[in-house]
Amino acid sequence: MSVSFVIGKGIESAEYAEDAIEFSEEIQQFLSKNRDIFSKDISKLVDIDPYADTCITSDDVLVIRDIAISIKNDIAAKESNSSDMIDEVIEFTTELIDFCNEAMEKGLNLIAVGD
Repeated sequence: MSVSFVIGKGIESAEYAEDAIEFSEEIQQFLSKNRDIFSKDISKLVDIDPYADTCITSDDVLVIRDIAISIKNDIAAKESNSSDMIDEVIEFTTELIDFCNEAMEKGLNLIAVGD
């Protein structure tokens, strides 16, 4: 039950995407469970339907990027003990920030591809 993010014009272009990043069920559950430690509302990210394909348009790509930046910064500031999950979240948010920046630079959308 994970979501893959790709960059494209719309849902139909997702199958042709060359690169993807995975928003694993474990990361999604960790973020949902720990919502209260983040300085921003992370609902737009963690509430993405893992069973459906969703086109995230330019305004929301910016919101998703800002959420990823907030998560990464908040975890770095609050979690002094590194763990595999913390490392995975930091890696995921770094990749998601880069993906969002690329989508915005190209004038494309972020597509969340569900299972």
